[in-house]
Amino acid sequence: RHNPYWAGDKLPEIFVGASGNGPYVCLNGQGKVLWEYNPRQGAPEVFDSSGAIADLDGDKRMEIVFGSTYFLLDDTSGALHGYLHVMNAADGKLKFRKEFEGGIQSSPVLVDLNGDRVLDILVATYQGDRKLHALSGRDGATLWSFEFRGEKDIDKLGAYHSPAVGDLDGDGVPEIVATSYDGNVYALNLKGALIWKFACQASIFHSPTLCDLNGDKKREILVVDNMGYLYALSPSGKQLWRRKESTPAFGVRGGIVVAEYGSFIISRGASAVPLPLLLFSTHSRSRKAQPASRRRLPCRHNGTGCGVAPSRQRSNHRQKSPPPDHTCWLWS
Repeated sequence: RHNPYWAGDKLPEIFVGASGNGPYVCLNGQGKVLWEYNPRQGAPEVFDSSGAIADLDGDKRMEIVFGSTYFLLDDTSGALHGYLHVMNAADGKLKFRKEFEGGIQSSPVLVDLNGDRVLDILVATYQGDRKLHALSGRDGATLWSFEFRGEKDIDKLGAYHSPAVGDLDGDGVPEIVATSYDGNVYALNLKGALIWKFACQASIFHSPTLCDLNGDKKREILVVDNMGYLYALSPSGKQLWRRKESTPAFGVRGGIVVAEYGSFIISRGASAVPLPLLLFSTHSRSRKAQPASRRRLPCRHNGTGCGVAPSRQRSNHRQKSPPPDHTCWLWS
């Protein structure tokens, strides 16, 4: 249902919003503007929300969904407001727009919430009402909302980031996992009802990551809080483990990438070892992150360098003429 070729010319288009006073722009591959959308005049509107693109209603035409944040120049309180915009991707024609109390910095998540074969929209508000909102992809009607009200959100910031959607328990029905400045991880069903809640030590500033960490065909949850704790939670919201560096190395604003290198093999002679790795994105002011454990694995050079990406090699491994057989540290 996803197709990058909106103009029918077999070439992809580019969609980007300005993190300032607009606009939101569609360009072709040569940088030519195909359409431009700038709905507000006289009030700064920020397009920090990346667009989500899909055929929402099954009409074989793609829509683009994105959020924005604005404030009123004569409002001394500095309160943020936001819009959710749903447009035809081909020509930029607005299908519907919905206003919120609070900005929309997060990217929309598209999922059929009620089984009507229409992709609905999940979006969270930053400041304002501090809610996760579920909207019909057909017309923007509210399906439900869930409020973030944990005690750790002393500044009443809500969520700056998107939820994650996936089947946690393997029953074929996806769940919604959301995080907030209140320091809680929330699991909801598709109707917005709370399944469980887990409290971290501090606020959370990024989306959760869902993945099968132990091969049981169920998805665990990974989150990092602002104190630098990395948590692994079970599908039922129980803490499996928690990791903290001696310095706050894990990025509080970065997300978590999980890669299972099933076809990526480090070999030594006839032996071969698959390498599941956890990769951590860090905030620019954080120190370099180092995942939870490391193990010594054999590695064979071929004269021009081994098969391990240089970013995952220690400095003593980066040699122009490395030995033909040696030991390499890998985080895993």
